[in-house]
Amino acid sequence: MSTYLIASGSIKDAEKFAVYGAQAAPTFAPYGGTLVQKGKLKATLTGTPGSSITAIFAFTDPDAAIAWHASAAYQALLPLRDAPCEMSLSVYAAPDQKDISSG
Repeated sequence: MSTYLIASGSIKDAEKFAVYGAQAAPTFAPYGGTLVQKGKLKATLTGTPGSSITAIFAFTDPDAAIAWHASAAYQALLPLRDAPCEMSLSVYAAPDQKDISSG
């Protein structure tokens, strides 16, 4: 089962957020996390936009994503994250293609 961590937020201070991002990036590897895609909001087609940025990370399973978030290395970065950004982190488990096609 593929697992994705979706990080979405609104940046208040781009320079401080860049410092957080640079320090957070190496914390994913020990948990098998890799950046899949990141981007900025360009249009809202329905509803109210909740964030201006989104990043998608892949993990081998939900436990790995949760362990990354709970790790001492990432937890130490929370003050760097929370000062320049309001962020939401969510973990989604996607069924494998064979599970989708079998009903």
